Parts: sequence; C-alpha cells; structure tokens
Amino acid sequence: MISSSLMADVLNISENEARKILNSKNVRFLNYNDIEYLTFRRTIGRIPEGSVIIYSKNKKALFVPGYPQIKRALILSTAISRHFLDYIVVEEKLNGYNVRIVRYYGKILTITRGGYICPYTTQKIKELLEKLGGKINKGEVVFVEVVGDENPYTRYKYPNCNGFCFFVIDVLKGKKWLDVKQKERFCRERNLPCVKQYGIVKKDETAKLWEIIRKLEKDEREGIVLKDIKNRVSPLKYTTSYCNIGDIRDGMKFFFDEGKGYIFPRILREMFKIEEENLDKSELEKREIELGKALLESAIESINSFKKNGYLGEEFSLRFKNINEMNEFVSFMKKQGGLIEIREVKKENGEIIAKFLKRKRTEKIIEDIIKRGISPLD
Repeated sequence: MISSSLMADVLNISENEARKILNSKNVRFLNYNDIEYLTFRRTIGRIPEGSVIIYSKNKKALFVPGYPQIKRALILSTAISRHFLDYIVVEEKLNGYNVRIVRYYGKILTITRGGYICPYTTQKIKELLEKLGGKINKGEVVFVEVVGDENPYTRYKYPNCNGFCFFVIDVLKGKKWLDVKQKERFCRERNLPCVKQYGIVKKDETAKLWEIIRKLEKDEREGIVLKDIKNRVSPLKYTTSYCNIGDIRDGMKFFFDEGKGYIFPRILREMFKIEEENLDKSELEKREIELGKALLESAIESINSFKKNGYLGEEFSLRFKNINEMNEFVSFMKKQGGLIEIREVKKENGEIIAKFLKRKRTEKIIEDIIKRGISPLD
C-alpha cells in the first residue's frame, strides 16, 4: 500500500494531508499484475476524480491526472459568443469511452475515466500500437476515445472502425496541454490516429457550425467538441439530436440503471436544441414522436424481454489472444461489481471469441414490480 510520505511527494502536499486522503473513502487501492495503483473516486481539492497514482516496489510513482470535465453548450450561439475569444477549432465528438494511455517503466497501461486500469483495453491498445508503429513515451499522457462494437463499455459501429479502434483527443506532456496544432503534429510524428477536425471558424460564424452539425445529423454521428485555437479557454461540447435521442433510447433499455441522472440531461439538451433550431410545426412534431418513442419503445421491449426470458442484460462479444486474457478481464469486471456472465466461448483464427451477458439492476426491479404491482418510486 502506498505510504503517506510517497503520496505527499507525488502530489506535492503535506504528509498530514496525504494521511487524511489515504484514510478517507475517496480513494481505492487496486492492482494490475505486479503494479499497484490508487484511484481517486471523487475530486479532492485540485485533484480531479479519476486521477491515479501508479506505484511499484523500488520504482518511482507516477501521477496521472483525471480528464477535465468538458462543459456542454445548450444554446450554441450564446455559449460560443460568451465563452470563446476569437478562433475555434471544431473536432468530432466520438461516441465511445475515454481512456488515458501512459508508459510506466516500459509498460503501456490504459486508465478509464473512472480511474481503473482495464486489462482488455490495455491489451487491445498495445496490439494496435504495435500494428501502427505508434509510440508513447515516458512523461506523456495520451487521452483517447475508444470506439467500436468490441469493447466492454460502449458499442457504436463506425464505418472506419473494425471492432476496436482509438483516436487521440488530447495530449498532456509533463504539465503542458498541447494545443490542436501541436497535438496533430504529435500524432503524425508518433503514427497515432487523431480525432477528425472539421475546420477552424470565428466565434461569430455560428452558421458554419450549424452546417457541420446538420451534416453530422445526416451521417448519424455524435457531435462536436469546440476548442480555442491556443488553449486559452476550456473546450465546449455539443451533441446532435441523433445522439441525444439515441442515448435516451439506449438508456431506457435499463431504466433503473441509468435513471433520471442520465435521461433528463439528454432531454434538456434536446429541449434547447429544438428551441434554437426554430423548427416548423411538422419538423417539431416529428422530433416529438422520435423522443416519445425513445422514452417508451425500448423500455417496453425490456419489460417484455424479461417476462419472456426471465433475465435482462446487455450482450456483447470480445476477442482475446488466449483464455488467460479472458479470465483476467472477467476477474477485473467482477472486482468492479459488474454482474457478468460468460454465455459462449469459441476459437476462431487463433483467437478466443467470448460472448458475455452483463446483468442489470433493472432486471430485479422489474421482477419485483411484476410480482407485487407496486411502484418502487412513489
């Protein structure tokens, strides 16, 4: 276990402060193979939630900061005019999960937004780096978005991704965040895939942004991230109606797992997006029908699925090099409290392909409602 003196040294705080953090419930002690690490479950002072301290016997500890929360624009024209200074870089917002890639004494490690070293993601990214000839050095934190339909967390297919892919969204070298041009140069030099850029606009060129958003709507993509060209102010994000309504539809599959903390913010996004778009009556009615179906259709399908099958969960498939990798992943998921079941295991082209079922809390609550007929909420 990490000592208070080591934590104090890594974080540049007093040993007394470090002792208080270690004794709190805000941190969790974990391990990955022969590496131990501590993850911050909540923001503590200037240390963001999801930050990690990686340490190993007789080796210097490494602090990896959590990824800063990006604020969301609800009224696009107002937000960009008040927030940005002049020029804005428009990048694609991908629908995946955020991971930080670091090198620790020669080993590539990947850390999820929550602060966990995921063995599956680590192995897959190592394989891709070897295939691409991509390079990440000591002292660099490369923030990437993992996308595709072969991962344990989010499954959205992309035309340019076969199963599992990643794209660089930000880079931290030492204590310096690279601006967009520096990041693109970094990716070129290191042979790393970079998130797509849609151009540079002035902050008063809202019409150009709407052209990009409408194109993304048509292509069924998630949205955009807006960045100051020189990193002078923090980024903003904005999502398409396709994403907002699609997320609601997906969230309502397991409505007691996602809940109002997931669903309501997405309804709020769509409310203000519709108001700003100034839709005509027929377009508004179409959007209202889409939203209503998203709220009810998949939820009703889940209730019927439970009544028919006796269980409710999320099914997905993953590829492993061998059975040991698969067992390591299953052990990791169970330690995180995930109710995961192996449904099928087969060999194909020298790989292990495993089908999983991730059980959901919604299942038990639906079962109780059906048995008792009583609402658990009011």
